[in-house]
Amino acid sequence: MMFLHKVLNKVVAGLCLCILAAVLTGCGDDVGGEHCDGVNEFLDRFSGNTPVATVNAAEPVITGPSGRTVPIGPEGATCTIAVAASVTDGGTLSYQWFRGAESAVWTEIEGATDSIYEVRADSLATYHFYVEVTNTNNSVNGSKTARRSSTPVMVSVNVVVNAQVPEITAQPVGGTVRVTTGGTYPLSVTAVVGSGGLTYQWFSNIDSSNTGGVPIQGATEAEYAALTGNPGTSYYYVAVTNTIAENGDGGRKTESVVSDVAVLTVNNDRNALTPGITAYPGDTTVTAGTPLTLTAAASVADADGQLAYTWYRSNTRNNTGGDWAGSGASHTVPTAASDTGTAYYYVIVTNTIPAGENVGETTAITRGAAVEVRVNAVSTVETYTLTINNPGAYGTVLVNNAQNSRLDGLRADTVIHIQATEAAGYRFTGWTVSGDGTVADSTLATTTITIRGNVTLTANFEQVPTPPLLSPGLICAPGEAWVINEAYWNSYENRHEYIAYVFTGDEPGATRGGGQFELYHKFVGDNKWDMTVIGSWSSDGKSLSAPDFWMFFDYSISSDIMTTTFEDNIEEYVFTKKGGGPSNW
Repeated sequence: MMFLHKVLNKVVAGLCLCILAAVLTGCGDDVGGEHCDGVNEFLDRFSGNTPVATVNAAEPVITGPSGRTVPIGPEGATCTIAVAASVTDGGTLSYQWFRGAESAVWTEIEGATDSIYEVRADSLATYHFYVEVTNTNNSVNGSKTARRSSTPVMVSVNVVVNAQVPEITAQPVGGTVRVTTGGTYPLSVTAVVGSGGLTYQWFSNIDSSNTGGVPIQGATEAEYAALTGNPGTSYYYVAVTNTIAENGDGGRKTESVVSDVAVLTVNNDRNALTPGITAYPGDTTVTAGTPLTLTAAASVADADGQLAYTWYRSNTRNNTGGDWAGSGASHTVPTAASDTGTAYYYVIVTNTIPAGENVGETTAITRGAAVEVRVNAVSTVETYTLTINNPGAYGTVLVNNAQNSRLDGLRADTVIHIQATEAAGYRFTGWTVSGDGTVADSTLATTTITIRGNVTLTANFEQVPTPPLLSPGLICAPGEAWVINEAYWNSYENRHEYIAYVFTGDEPGATRGGGQFELYHKFVGDNKWDMTVIGSWSSDGKSLSAPDFWMFFDYSISSDIMTTTFEDNIEEYVFTKKGGGPSNW
């Protein structure tokens, strides 16, 4: 009993302390807050009440924003990105936008606290954004705020590329024909565009309008064969569409244009048939003053049909309207200096049949496409002439690999290839220029000349003098001698050539191996000559070969004495020119 009394006293004391703590901290059934949760729970348990659950602010549900690609606009232009958010607990939503570079480093955007954000679009740029949405609910007993961030998005400001509108240069042309079972009538359109790809769709209509028609299934080419099996009047036109690649810049990637209406009449009366053009000129560019004639040809199935041609001139590429230019299958275009510029010409061919019973339309026409004629002014670029003096018997001169004596119409800084070749007995000594021109290297026989004005070019040659001729049979030195057996002039190589024998005994009859050698003089300029000894012999195990036995020396016609020594690793040979004249050795 004593034990129970002590326990009861402790419980009562603890309860008093809890009540005192609740009073001191302001906790109770009507007070919320995280710090009161434990006290309230204890009081609830002690009093028998059900514990109160902790309620936090709800996390926002967000949709967006979406990335955008927009065209660059004028100064101050913007584009909009937006986020949609909601909460289920009636809390208050707030927003904060962030900007980053390539989604790496994010910066809070000052003042960007709405669900919508305006992005600058007046300069080329790429931006990355996300938004943080916060729900604030002060009525809950748990956390008062909850946040959620959107997925980052990219906004690009680009130069917009729009598709070009196609230009129709030749409209479809209708006609009048008879009913023909299984027959067709050709319709066609010609269109051009600077870039992109063209597609076509033909339409039929109940009246002469190029809107509101019905697309003709499968008629998706520039040409369409209209049926002529039933009488009546039909109306046709074609839509031409240009399409360029989609690049995400927000521009228009397709543009269309519709043609004029082509009226096709099919009846049981005999009507003049539409002529067909069989020959026609194309776009042409000429220089002012150059004659130009445009010629067309046509045919028609009407045996009694008469064809007439009428030409028209226009300032636009179109085969309707314009001014009358002339009649006849051929038309001479004015190309005087006052006519420089661009104009367009087309022809209308008219077929006429005689009127009579069961004859409906007596005329039918067809239009040719507009032809561009460009008349350019006469060029004022100054040109020059290169004149080449004839070298005569001294040699030849090639200009651009041909024997030209004159080149006209050369513009400034034109480079011409030149080559001089000497005749037998002559040698090239250089180029001389009279006028405004520059030779790349005047000492070379093959070189170039640059034209800067009228130029006269001369290739210079000089005659090669005949060298002194050694006398056959002459012994050049006693005891060791060369005996010249033959001598002749080689005009192609500009040299004398000799055949000689070497003697090494005390008398001319004592030969050493009977070796045969050749000698020659060759002119090297400035009245100088090279003498060369070539050949080989073998005797007593001793030999001379061409690489070991070359002798070069200058020979001056005006010199009286000349001595040259060379070694062949066997003996030393001395050649001495004797006095008394160039032929005495």
